[in-house]
Amino acid sequence: MERVPVGSQEPIGRKAGSKKFVSLVEMLPPLGLDAHELIAGAKRYKEAGFDCVIVPDRTSAGAHLSAQITAS
Repeated sequence: MERVPVGSQEPIGRKAGSKKFVSLVEMLPPLGLDAHELIAGAKRYKEAGFDCVIVPDRTSAGAHLSAQITAS
């Protein structure tokens, strides 16, 4: 398998490959089905210059959106 240089990947990979600081923020999927607040928060992080939003799976009980749906 041929290795792909980090600098030739997506923008975040190019930034990391050029040894620049990459900023990440983690946002939990919302409880229930309403993601309006989370989406507004993600937009604010983007405007503030964050490079990536990480959406982990929730480990707590209760109905919530999946990480995959939230991220999309």
